[in-house]
Parts: sequence; C-alpha cells; structure tokens
Amino acid sequence: MPLLLFLGSFGVYLGRFERWNSWDIVHNPLDLAENILTHVFSPVDHIRTWAVTVTLTVLFYLIVLLYENDSTNGNKKCRPHEPAFFYNVVIFKNLIRVRDT
Repeated sequence: MPLLLFLGSFGVYLGRFERWNSWDIVHNPLDLAENILTHVFSPVDHIRTWAVTVTLTVLFYLIVLLYENDSTNGNKKCRPHEPAFFYNVVIFKNLIRVRDT
C-alpha cells in the first residue's frame, strides 16, 4: 500500500504543480514520460517534487491509519459504510476548521 500511496502522491504533484492532466497519457505521452523521467533521474534538481510527494504520501498514510484503526469501532478495521468512518470524517473536518481560524 505505501507504494500505491507514493505513486498517487506523485500523480497529485504532476497534476497540481506540473499541470499534467489524465488525458495527457493519451494525447501527449512522450512529453509526459520525458517530464516524469527528468524528475526521477535528476532528483537533486527537483527537490520540491520529492518534498511534496513525500509529504503527501505521509499525509495520505496517516489518513488511511485514521480510518483503519478507529478506537470507537472496537479496534476493528473501519469500513466506509460504518458509522465510525463518518465520525472520523467529522473529527478531521473539525481539526481542519480549528487550524484555519
């Protein structure tokens, strides 16, 4: 799972900062591949890429842990259709709201 979270985080970086879209895989695959390979093979030149990717990976992993290990659910794995899932979403939204004020 950490590898999938890392790849997803890198995809978020590509979309948010490099401005690539999902249809560029079909319409502009060579330029997209060149951009990805440039970031992969010269990481020192692209520190922001890896800082954002690692930060997002950690954030996504913490969110997964929050949903999977919910103490209000008797330490069972939390499923999206269970009430504990929605309870955690409310806590997370309140946490964000408190930090914004």
